[in-house]
Amino acid sequence: MKSISYYGFLMFFALVIFFTEKVPAQTADNLIVNGGFEKQVSGVECVRRGQEGPPENWISYYYEDSKAEWCGDAVHSGKKAVKLCFEQSAEPKHTICWRSTPIAVQARSEVKFSCWIKTKDVARGEKGWHRPNVKIIFLDETKKYLGFLSLFTVAESNSEWKYYEKKFFIPDVQQGKSVKFIQASLDLSYCRGTAWFDDVSIIIIQEPTALPSFLVAKNAGSLALERRHTPIIIPQPWKEKYGKESIEPSKIAILRPDKSKDESSVEKLSNYLKIKHGYAVREIGKIEEVGDNDTIIMLGGIKRNPYIEDYLKRLNIEINWKETGEQGYLLAIKKLDGKNIIILASDGEAGVYYGLESLMQWPEKAGQKNKFSDGVVIDRPAYCLRGLVMGVPSIGRLKLLSRYKRNMVLVFANKNWFAPLSIQDKAHMKNFFQECRKRYITPVILSHPGYYLKGQGAKLHFSDNKLISGMLKQFTDLYELGYRYFSIHFDDMGRYGGQDVLIYPDDVRRFKSVAHAHRYITELVYAHLKSLDPQNRLYALPMHYALSREPQEKEYLDEFSKLPEDIIFVSTGIKTLEDLNHQKQLTGRTAICWDNYFSRYDKFRPVPEIISPLELNVSSDLSNYVSCYMFPMGDKEMWWSMSSEYLWKGKDYNPELSARRAVIKMGGIDAYELLQAYNTYREKLQNSYLKGETKQERLNCLENQIKELDGFERQLETRLNNRSYISNEIRKEIESKKKWLSTVIQDYKQREFPVIIPFIPENARIDGRLNETVWKNAKHLSSFSLPLKGESEIRFPAAQTECFLYYNNKSLFLAFKCFEPRMSRVNATKKKRDATVYHDDCVEIFLDLKRNGNAYYQFAVNILGAVYDAVGYDKNWNGNCRFVVRKETDCWYMEAAIPFECLNIPRIKKGLRWNFNLCRERYAGQVPEFSSWALLHKRFHEPQRFWTLEFGQ
Repeated sequence: MKSISYYGFLMFFALVIFFTEKVPAQTADNLIVNGGFEKQVSGVECVRRGQEGPPENWISYYYEDSKAEWCGDAVHSGKKAVKLCFEQSAEPKHTICWRSTPIAVQARSEVKFSCWIKTKDVARGEKGWHRPNVKIIFLDETKKYLGFLSLFTVAESNSEWKYYEKKFFIPDVQQGKSVKFIQASLDLSYCRGTAWFDDVSIIIIQEPTALPSFLVAKNAGSLALERRHTPIIIPQPWKEKYGKESIEPSKIAILRPDKSKDESSVEKLSNYLKIKHGYAVREIGKIEEVGDNDTIIMLGGIKRNPYIEDYLKRLNIEINWKETGEQGYLLAIKKLDGKNIIILASDGEAGVYYGLESLMQWPEKAGQKNKFSDGVVIDRPAYCLRGLVMGVPSIGRLKLLSRYKRNMVLVFANKNWFAPLSIQDKAHMKNFFQECRKRYITPVILSHPGYYLKGQGAKLHFSDNKLISGMLKQFTDLYELGYRYFSIHFDDMGRYGGQDVLIYPDDVRRFKSVAHAHRYITELVYAHLKSLDPQNRLYALPMHYALSREPQEKEYLDEFSKLPEDIIFVSTGIKTLEDLNHQKQLTGRTAICWDNYFSRYDKFRPVPEIISPLELNVSSDLSNYVSCYMFPMGDKEMWWSMSSEYLWKGKDYNPELSARRAVIKMGGIDAYELLQAYNTYREKLQNSYLKGETKQERLNCLENQIKELDGFERQLETRLNNRSYISNEIRKEIESKKKWLSTVIQDYKQREFPVIIPFIPENARIDGRLNETVWKNAKHLSSFSLPLKGESEIRFPAAQTECFLYYNNKSLFLAFKCFEPRMSRVNATKKKRDATVYHDDCVEIFLDLKRNGNAYYQFAVNILGAVYDAVGYDKNWNGNCRFVVRKETDCWYMEAAIPFECLNIPRIKKGLRWNFNLCRERYAGQVPEFSSWALLHKRFHEPQRFWTLEFGQ
């Protein structure tokens, strides 16, 4: 396992750090055959639902309320395209798609996907991704599904042909297995409307990079950080290129002709070089003052330091300062005429400061000395405003903001929004403001009336002049301390004690609606701030701020939008340019967007992946509007690092590479190797099949997994004892998994293994009544449980299920009794064969005849008797089985006969074993319940957790 993770690191390291020195293997070959949809499958003259097709090398998946067509009614080029359509009258609860045939790929290759998409009358569903979208599906060597990567979602409801493009890397491993194939999936998900797709392309733009020789040298060991000669700078720069040499400064001369500028940056740099590295540092104004052994640092704005442009020409470094902007910078470390030269330049003071943050990440220790590898970095931020939403005025947090080049922070000044500031409050807020200015960070004062009333059980009283006066006095105090940016928030008022309505009688008399009251307070604040200084700026976060498509939300925004036009609205729900434009139409202004959905634990758990809204990955249209991430999870540096890297890189952000870089930066290669090994193991654990033909053998398998987790904990102590965040996160997850495994062990001990079903010669009457003697002699199973989902205790559904099984020479007979105290509330809508009956109250049967998780049979029967049957996920298979459902007042029955012949089994021998599970979807309760007889982790399709049945006497 160690050798695998080490090799993975080497390849990653070469790809990320040295990619600027490689010439990509460009190719125009499209890996997708028939990407233009011009060719028809040979011999097919027609099709489905009266439509011609299908196109060669493409497969469609759709349902009774949808269409997947090969057509010529709208094309980008040629004569054909593909179309997906949900009927406008439908309530889509699934995804329809066109999928390419599997494509062989190499792990760690860089790939560019592109296509053209047209939409008509698309009505988005409940979620942001309920749209036309595209994803890449990863497959193993047997072409079995391993996972997927979302590339982009189409924002526009109606659009002519539009080009979409996305670059990504092929991962090494998914779910513990190597990725060998990919599929392109063109989807229409959970939404009404029509989408056309054409000219789909997948091109390899970078083959797996060859390793530099020194990385594969004999006895390279684990390649500690000290052996690297190139820095990891976070956020990763826009452009970077490093050489093979390095410089070792001794004395340093900072050349700055205009000493009235860049003072804070020079002070910070001097302190860093003196205190951190022990260098002798002096400041000079002319090049003639440079000593023989001095390393020259030329620092400042290009218009303030005339030496910079001259030395850039002498070093053959070209830069377009219009591209970098005032916040971008150039950082170069080179040798020239025997002198060590460090140039840190920008078109603005803030850019110099951000370049300084990169310079302080540059040196690597070599023995007792510090080396700077030679190289050139040209950087620019994707978003001009890179903020942090909500927090306390902490100096420690400012240091993190500064380190990761964030330039805005939203803070509470006082616990109570209406209370005057104490002497201590004023001193702290004044110091905080000064520290922000040193770091080019803009502090925005947050007033959230509802937020601080929630803990007191009080309600917001809009007509209480004492409260309003207190809030205005607090703003005055803060203005006098230097603050010029303020924000008033009304979001989540319903959550905080039902404050989304007017409570007090005088408020009801005075205001026609809660929107009117919110507007009244905001206008008071605005007028007060403008009276103090016309340059003061006010942000406002409405109570309704996201899609604003409900009537009450539109009414609210109609009223709230009567505020003065220079009050800037804030939104935490905008994910598409269409959403932004829709809100602009409602409010008459463009909102500043704060991304409230920035993290998830995924492939690199327990290290978080920071995921930007899908649309932002393919379009720069929103780059001027999205500014902040919510909730940085305290001061966990991993979250700060990755979210800041996204804000600096924007649509070029790669979460997987960002996570890897951050781990190596924070904990070294040992940390990365351990995380790689642990991540591979946890995926294997999640998807591994329990081995053994006896109960004890299976228990031993589970107990061995706990011992393996203990081994990872011991490695944490020896290899990561001083990397608290990474080690603590892994340790917490390991403890959770051990508890989960212990629960599974206890469940195993109580269950019969295998479940032996009896042989009874008679055929049951399949009528749903279960009143025959055969069912009294059948195997009885009960105590269905809910999926564990990480819990350490088994949970049971509110309504239980019982099942009965037996067999004869021709068929397997099953019967379900589903207790249901709320029969009038069941879901019962699907009536057609192979419809999505699992969205109704139903039961399911899973039969894995080969006990390997491949091509298992699935039968689902809803309360109306509609049947869905499939092999794996292929619903085109239909079995010649009998299913009958009967309803009573407090329960319902499903009786089934599954002929062995339809399963391609000629005869059953005593002692034959299958894996199986019995499941139930119940929607009649207050919350949906998904229960099963075999204990599951998350979902029904977990064949590795199916139980074993044996055909008995």
